[in-house]
Amino acid sequence: AAGVGIESTELTLVARVENAHQKRGMRWSEIRAVHRIDRMTSGLVLVARTPAARSELMRQFTRREPLRQYLAVCEGRVDPAEGTMVSCLVEDPKSHKMRPTTDRTVGQEAILHYQRLEPLPGATLVRVRLETGRHNQIRVQFAERGWPLVGDLVYGHPSPLIRRVALHAHDLESRLGQEC
Repeated sequence: AAGVGIESTELTLVARVENAHQKRGMRWSEIRAVHRIDRMTSGLVLVARTPAARSELMRQFTRREPLRQYLAVCEGRVDPAEGTMVSCLVEDPKSHKMRPTTDRTVGQEAILHYQRLEPLPGATLVRVRLETGRHNQIRVQFAERGWPLVGDLVYGHPSPLIRRVALHAHDLESRLGQEC
């Protein structure tokens, strides 16, 4: 059914926004997600209310213009305190799990910048700024270097402290012109 999540019968965020607007007497049938996060991630999501806004925002994301920052808690001590991770990622066609590859003809470049914010017992809080936006990029790149995100069942380990991935879309900045 339209507006229903693929993995469950819960309404998607876009469907919830549409419902909220309809309850207020507004009709925007063109609401579409522009920036999404995984179900097990918390934080900001960007939706566009008009086709013009969506088109402009998608253009900006294609050009890697919007600032996208996340907070993550990684297992272990992230060292050095700041850096840039560059990988080539490919999706497994059967499991849909992302993995690093050295074959640049099949993979997509994934770039992120990180800064250690605070050491925690057995973990590290980091700020991550995405340069690219590949599926599960942050989770894969930190796990690849031996620092899986706390609570990540796919690329890391379960945690008694959190029932989801310790990843939060913290800051999202984009600009729309007057025409949108």
